[in-house]
Amino acid sequence: MGCNKPHYRVQATSPTFGKLVILFFLDVGKTQTMLVFGKSLRSCEILRIWSQHHSIEQFWRHLKTILKLSKMSLETRKGAYATLGVKVISYLLLQHVSQSVGKTLHQTQLELSGRRHILSDLSQHFHEQVQAKH
Repeated sequence: MGCNKPHYRVQATSPTFGKLVILFFLDVGKTQTMLVFGKSLRSCEILRIWSQHHSIEQFWRHLKTILKLSKMSLETRKGAYATLGVKVISYLLLQHVSQSVGKTLHQTQLELSGRRHILSDLSQHFHEQVQAKH
């Protein structure tokens, strides 16, 4: 399987970044540039990762807005990882539910939020009646 975009790859060393790969490629008539650090990847792997950048940005945007990820303030690194893990799992569960019912993530969030208020009202109503009987 080859790369579907014309590209040119250059190995480079930078005083700031160290060893890196610079990948130039053509996308919708524009020349794009990627700087790749760390593990050495083939050009096709780099282009596949780049093609998913919109989905990755959307994922983090959802974590910040829906799950309030930006409001995290924990003291330890382990606590931050635990909170992030819970939020990522919550997001993936919400994504799975929304795909299963054929709705957007936002529609599912609104629907679940509305039902939560109804459940809270019912619980409070019946809890008060149960306490009154005792």
